[in-house]
Amino acid sequence: MLFKFLSLSVFLSFIPIVAFADLVELDSSDPLELLVNESLTFDPEQSDNPYSIVSAKDYKQLNIQPLYTDSIVKLYKDSSLVEEKLFPNDIYMSHYIGLDTVSFRDLNSDDPTEPKWVVYCSVDKITDAKTCSIFNGLNIFYFKRSNKPSYLVVGGENRDLLRSSYLRIDKNKPFKSIKLGFQRPVLDSILKEMISGKIIYIRYHKKYDEFTHDDEVSLKGFSNAYNTLNILYLKVK
Repeated sequence: MLFKFLSLSVFLSFIPIVAFADLVELDSSDPLELLVNESLTFDPEQSDNPYSIVSAKDYKQLNIQPLYTDSIVKLYKDSSLVEEKLFPNDIYMSHYIGLDTVSFRDLNSDDPTEPKWVVYCSVDKITDAKTCSIFNGLNIFYFKRSNKPSYLVVGGENRDLLRSSYLRIDKNKPFKSIKLGFQRPVLDSILKEMISGKIIYIRYHKKYDEFTHDDEVSLKGFSNAYNTLNILYLKVK
């Protein structure tokens, strides 16, 4: 399962470009095509604008179910729909409607186009089991699953899942994982600290390497991503 999501992180690496240029094309229905035509024929002075704002009164007609009531939905010229929201901590959310993918960018970072956290949800076509994940594209992976226990894995590329890993949030007590990651009941304590914490320190082994590797990651935006995951988890079907 971990390697499936590691490969997914490569696919999602296009998100920073998408946020400022072309978005993934979705199949458009007749009402959506009508709105696209309207967005392409509005005031010539605004013809370079790549998107138009979808009115809330059109959400039902277009089967749009935003995650937040105070967000906006943008309709891009290629028919892509993106729900966007700025949180008070300057974390900017982009929810790619129809893809069940949400990225979170820090507008105060050195590169505000780079996602700090990505939420992705999927439903198994055979069993209807749900899986939602949060990952930073590098060394933190959290999985919430409907048919199996949820768990957290830390470590970079080629992490050895058969050896224990360690994490510590800020100056709190360190945690040691069992094989294959952190699970409940300790997982609940870790998530609680991650939501309110600032920095997570991790230590892990790589395959065929006797030495440990240390990393640290800012937790800014994790609480936004975690809360959004729980909202999307209930909506995804």
